[in-house]
Amino acid sequence: MLQNDVLLSQGLFQHYFEDHPDGLLVVDPDGRIQQVNAALLSMLGFVREETLQMPLDRYIEPAGAVPFADGRMTASKLECSARHSQGHELEIRLSCVPLRSGDRQAGWLITLEKLERPQNIVSVFSADGVFTYISPSVTALLGYLPEEVIGKPAAAFNHPDEIRRLVEFRGLSYIHRESVRFIGRVRHKNGEYRLYETTSDYVRDEAGEIVQTICVGRDITGIKPAE
Repeated sequence: MLQNDVLLSQGLFQHYFEDHPDGLLVVDPDGRIQQVNAALLSMLGFVREETLQMPLDRYIEPAGAVPFADGRMTASKLECSARHSQGHELEIRLSCVPLRSGDRQAGWLITLEKLERPQNIVSVFSADGVFTYISPSVTALLGYLPEEVIGKPAAAFNHPDEIRRLVEFRGLSYIHRESVRFIGRVRHKNGEYRLYETTSDYVRDEAGEIVQTICVGRDITGIKPAE
């Protein structure tokens, strides 16, 4: 078992450990949790007694993401998921630093930083419905790099059954509206369709013709849209 005084013998470090804003934990060479701080417990919704002596793999997806037994590894950083006590998963950045006592591998100091994923995609279309801009958040939310989208028609990313409705909807907007809301399916790069609520604002020329469309879309898959 990892002796707690390997890290926590000095009051200064103990103060740093317990009051650090990110989740911190110490595990032994086999990956069993020996110490956790308050931020980690708050992040995952567990009480301290539920975590001590438990394998870290119990809380991290995918299991085995951190190779504790590899004594050659000096440090590791990766993005993965952590299980909350209520059953859902949190996107985190995990940093792993080995601890040594002399020449002996004494354990690991683990930092879990909660990642705030972008919630919206901002895009701009030309008058003929071709992307001229899309925000980098499209990579996290739909899997595409911006350069895979810019220059392509918006219809290429919508569900085939909804393209006609989109065209009709856009035609109505020419009449009097400056801003509209549309709900439809958007294709993720992995092939699945996500339900998006998109608000579009129209830029018009002096004749009233739409020359540019600025959109903000959010993923509402699994959320029942309001009437």
